Amino acid sequence: NAGQGPRVGAGAPVAVVRSGEEVLRRNLTFARVADTRAEVAGTARPGWERRLQNSMKRALEGNREQVVLVFIKDGSPSCERQVEVVRKGMLSRANSGALHDTRVSGHSSLLYAPVRAFVLDATEFEDLANKLNVQAFPTCIVFGPPEVDPISAPGFQDEDMLDLILQTVAAGDR
Repeated sequence: NAGQGPRVGAGAPVAVVRSGEEVLRRNLTFARVADTRAEVAGTARPGWERRLQNSMKRALEGNREQVVLVFIKDGSPSCERQVEVVRKGMLSRANSGALHDTRVSGHSSLLYAPVRAFVLDATEFEDLANKLNVQAFPTCIVFGPPEVDPISAPGFQDEDMLDLILQTVAAGDR
């Protein structure tokens, strides 16, 4: 059993992980969910990385939420601050989206769509970080409609800058 980490449920080995989707709960708190099958927060069962990547892919293909990938390194204070800024952006968009129709002129608009954020630790998603040319931590990669190239924003982004990037990409103003 050594090296397998804690055991949960039916004896399946689980790992403690830092990556996951930031989920806004009904009580306006956040949870980072790496594996919806795990019974303990912050843990995941084997294969969780593939399932999380599939969830990211479905979110991007669905074009109903604005997707943000936040690449972090464990223990970095600026990375933790970046996650807090992204959470505030998620709350702000959730509040403004409730006031607006997300369909504009018959076309789907991401300007008021919910923000769906995936926090990815560079050691857990090294291949993806390399593929997306992530070289600084934190780095936010903000996606918009399929025809708009995402913006990669290396380094800490404050609330105003992140909001500007979200709006620019969502509106396709590149």
